[in-house]
Amino acid sequence: MSFLESVDRYTILLIKKLHKLDCDAEFKELREEMKGVDSALITQFLSINKKMWALEDQISAEEDLTEVGRLYLELRKFTKERAALKKDPKKY
Repeated sequence: MSFLESVDRYTILLIKKLHKLDCDAEFKELREEMKGVDSALITQFLSINKKMWALEDQISAEEDLTEVGRLYLELRKFTKERAALKKDPKKY
């Protein structure tokens, strides 16, 4: 896993821990790797991933297909933003 993939994965695991989902072993492993990582980079990934998590929850709960489509397009925007951050974190 690349360095930026690891940072992304770490922030996803942080969100899982907030939701009380079991991820302790992987979280502990990645937490060690994150020591010394710029906190601004972690914050950027965490912000994007929190928004994506919330949108995925909304999509799962939504019954109106028009609203599902709108939410999906918003989710796609954050997916692209996360991919761009993985490519070039200096732009953010």
